[in-house]
Amino acid sequence: MSRFKPDIVADSVLKIDPETFLHRGILWLAIDVDNTLALPNSPILTDEISAWLQRVKQLGLPVILVSNNLAERVEPFAKLCGLPFISRAMKPLGMGLFRAAKKIGLPLKKGALIGDQIFTDVYAAKKRGMLAVLVHPMMEEESRFFSIKRRLERFVRARQDKRGA
Repeated sequence: MSRFKPDIVADSVLKIDPETFLHRGILWLAIDVDNTLALPNSPILTDEISAWLQRVKQLGLPVILVSNNLAERVEPFAKLCGLPFISRAMKPLGMGLFRAAKKIGLPLKKGALIGDQIFTDVYAAKKRGMLAVLVHPMMEEESRFFSIKRRLERFVRARQDKRGA
């Protein structure tokens, strides 16, 4: 179960003080897009998210977007953010995280992955020795697949909370 336990949990990225990463020795951030920084498939970058990303950059933390989605989805959003990106990251397998670390030019284990899913984002980060940050999804997806996945995530989180794991 520890591979599914995030190191940090927050309601949204906006609730995370970016200095937290510096205090933990983190040198760079990989951030998921859909339901983490933007609504699913939305091209809109809110002023609040933009300001948070600016604050992270001002602290000297390089940021790269890492998404399982296709480049056609990720690239326009990455341009709005002024950030590099990795699409088709194949989380939780980790190949995208290796590519992200290489692109950033910093060690994989000195990075943090911020995302909204336990079975892809948290597991991928833990598997690769990164700091795992789980944020609550910006909205509930309506597909049957996500409905089942979110129920399983709630079950895992409840067991972790119960055990204090």
